[in-house]
Amino acid sequence: MYEKEPMATIVRDDLQLQEYVLLGVGYGMAESALQSHGLLERPIRRESEAELVAVADRKGEIKWIPSIRLRVVSVDGKTCEELLYPSEPASE
Repeated sequence: MYEKEPMATIVRDDLQLQEYVLLGVGYGMAESALQSHGLLERPIRRESEAELVAVADRKGEIKWIPSIRLRVVSVDGKTCEELLYPSEPASE
């Protein structure tokens, strides 16, 4: 199907101990409601942002996972160490 090896970034979810294909990143909004105290009993709403990463599992299902849980395993079949610190060419 492919003429060359497909290029992909593989990430590992350290919490779930699963590997995924990295698709992209984005920001998700989380809203929480806290109960207020005092005379006015209305919920207090707070929003926060979290960087989320879109990944695909082995079945191709897309999931959004917080970036803090992920680490890169490989990029195009090479580890980060191999990409950042390539070995010296062999001497002849």
